[in-house]
Amino acid sequence: FFFSIFLASCTMHTCGRSSCWIVTMKRAGLMPREILPGRRQLSPHAQQVRATGSGDNTPPVLVEDGSRFTWQREDLSVVLVEPKIPQNSGNVSRSCAATRTPLHLVAPAFALDDTKLKRAGLDYWDWVCLKPHGSVESFLEWYAQLPGEKRLIAFSKLGKTHHATEGLYRRESEGRPVRNFLMFGAEDTGLPDIAHAAATDIVRIPMAVDHVRSLNLATSVGVGVYEALRQLDGPNFEEDV
Repeated sequence: FFFSIFLASCTMHTCGRSSCWIVTMKRAGLMPREILPGRRQLSPHAQQVRATGSGDNTPPVLVEDGSRFTWQREDLSVVLVEPKIPQNSGNVSRSCAATRTPLHLVAPAFALDDTKLKRAGLDYWDWVCLKPHGSVESFLEWYAQLPGEKRLIAFSKLGKTHHATEGLYRRESEGRPVRNFLMFGAEDTGLPDIAHAAATDIVRIPMAVDHVRSLNLATSVGVGVYEALRQLDGPNFEEDV
């Protein structure tokens, strides 16, 4: 019964002229979401945001480069390079939904309609702008064409810089906005050489390597995203920023 509720059909549709795909998850139809046992009903404000992408009746608008909606953060994005385990990417999508952070999937080893991916993301996919890229090269080409100042921060065991170094994540530079892309590699092999070479910074999350080979991918993304938010927003809740 539990899995029947969360099994979903994946509907993918193009956002305007871009290649950004919004993956929307629809429930199996046993009963409406609002009356599922143990589920709280959405508040009127949440229903408005879910329907329009904002709380002021403004329709969700995709920015020209196709990477995010206008109500999502401009200064922060997550990039998963060649992820292998769909459950990890699904969990990452939930963190992205919670922080209004766009998600880039680069050459994943699974289909975007994978059941395990959908289950891990639950019904939060409605809040994620997912932009897929067919290869690392195609992502880097897209990234290079972005206007303005941007930084590609690679998370890797090869990093010499602590991931929580102050000033690493920047909202602006000399009065100009800065876009921070946090890039993570595959669960088993990490980032390829081409990604390391293209990175603005290569950082490492500390851990006891004598006992553990690596952190879980979704855990690493959560650590990186929330440290970036701490530096970008300070100790404030979203409504205070």
